[in-house]
Amino acid sequence: MKLQKIQTNEVKYPSGKSVSSIIAGLSFVLTVSSCGSASTESTIVTPEDRKGSSNKTDTSKDSNIPDPASKVDTDGDGIPDVRDACPDKPEDRDGFDDSDGCPDLDNDGDGIPDTDDACPNTKGEKNNDKRRNGCPVMRMPGQQIRVS
Repeated sequence: MKLQKIQTNEVKYPSGKSVSSIIAGLSFVLTVSSCGSASTESTIVTPEDRKGSSNKTDTSKDSNIPDPASKVDTDGDGIPDVRDACPDKPEDRDGFDDSDGCPDLDNDGDGIPDTDDACPNTKGEKNNDKRRNGCPVMRMPGQQIRVS
């Protein structure tokens, strides 16, 4: 086999996310997607392949390349930034919607922040008594007592 001189020219790549190069019969393609994953594809072309031999080129793909971006957790809440809706604010891990990566300031939606709410997971009303603030109020019409 006789080696040929390879001329090097400046290459302008397309705006896509794929880069390819060919060196002495070896092709290598690295593809990076916008969601942070990567894969490679390589093809080895032998001189016999160029002559039309029945030998096939050896093509292999590897999509198991670890992506360091998928492990980044800026706020340290245990949810990687790629899945974290609030990557700069840690999840509060209070048993309410803990998988979104965002702190929940008012779990029950009653307008009283959980930090001031005596019943943070049950809708209630504002109350000056801190022990009852944000808790439901029991109402008994007239002189009736209801037990449920």
